[in-house]
Amino acid sequence: MILNTTYGLILCAAIVSLCGCSAAFYGATERSTSSSLVDYLYPGGQRPVVDPETTPRLELPLRVGIAFVPTSRRSWGGSLQPTEARKVELLEKVKAAFEGVDYVEDIQVIPSNYLGGGGGFRALEQTSRLYDLDVFALVSWDQVVNTEDTPLSVLYWTIIGSYVIPASRNSVSTMLDTAVFDIRTRKLLLRAPGYDHASRQTTAIGSESGQKQISDASFESAVAKMSENLETEIDAFGERVKADKSVQIAYSRDYSGSSVPLFLLCTLALAAVCAPRGARRRNRTG
Repeated sequence: MILNTTYGLILCAAIVSLCGCSAAFYGATERSTSSSLVDYLYPGGQRPVVDPETTPRLELPLRVGIAFVPTSRRSWGGSLQPTEARKVELLEKVKAAFEGVDYVEDIQVIPSNYLGGGGGFRALEQTSRLYDLDVFALVSWDQVVNTEDTPLSVLYWTIIGSYVIPASRNSVSTMLDTAVFDIRTRKLLLRAPGYDHASRQTTAIGSESGQKQISDASFESAVAKMSENLETEIDAFGERVKADKSVQIAYSRDYSGSSVPLFLLCTLALAAVCAPRGARRRNRTG
């Protein structure tokens, strides 16, 4: 009788232990990671100092820099945020939005650690001098990953259940924004957003790796959508400059862009000179 009671207690303790271990792997959680454009450009609550009367003057062709805004201190997503290598890889996709623009000479992808030093436009200007840039595209983001249990989570009563039952739902929302600034005047030229939302079922044990995968995939999807919007905004910016003259345009000596070739200008000029002479000859003949 005592022996049976002992075995019963051991069995109960084992079940409780397994349930306790299993319970440690699931439950509703929220993780977020972000980088704030405003906090970076105006650290310590600084107020923007931009002369509204100053008109940006862009000398074509342009040299453009692209970088992710350094991570905010408030971010607590831990390992979910992209590594520096992954950020550079994602920015290569954003770079493609500028490559088809004839007035852009070069696009440089800048690692986030080059934008340190307390932030602010001064740090941005120092980096621009280092890379000889005219405008800078800063990419900020905000991502939230939520993990919660479905009704199937009641089956997480053993370690085995935590390994094989996909009863944890991971949902992620990612918002990215590219803001393009003129370095000399610190004025915003254009901006383009990108948004993604996705979800995925995982087991309790696989929740961490599932969160990483869905986080990375969401970043990539949001970057793709933002790049499409950026192409549209770049085209609209060119038309807007022609219409409202909000930006002064100058040209370097070696810039050709989409301007009329010199030989064509010479041909048109020669035709303009010769045409009156031909007309006079016909009049005299007549």
